Amino acid sequence: PSLQQQSSLGLARLAHAERRPADCLTHAENALAVDSTNAQANDLAAESLARLGRREEAIDRLKPLADADPEDRHTRERVGRWLLAQDRTNEAAKYLSGYRAGL
Repeated sequence: PSLQQQSSLGLARLAHAERRPADCLTHAENALAVDSTNAQANDLAAESLARLGRREEAIDRLKPLADADPEDRHTRERVGRWLLAQDRTNEAAKYLSGYRAGL
């Protein structure tokens, strides 16, 4: 990762730890501007979006990651929980079934 991306990720992690989701999102998106595939930056951005009440955007951010890696139990479980919170039970089952089965 570039110095700019490392710096942005570090600032995003700090803002996340300090429960400043708007700042965390800004820094995570700066890191994503350098590399849109960075899993940690996408994860921090999604968590920040959820904390800001923008859960649909958070789901949209993580679904491609969960779909791309069926072994990523953490991401699949989080997408499933967020979908359940929106009463999207059938869609949530897709993400939670493998989690419960112990992928």
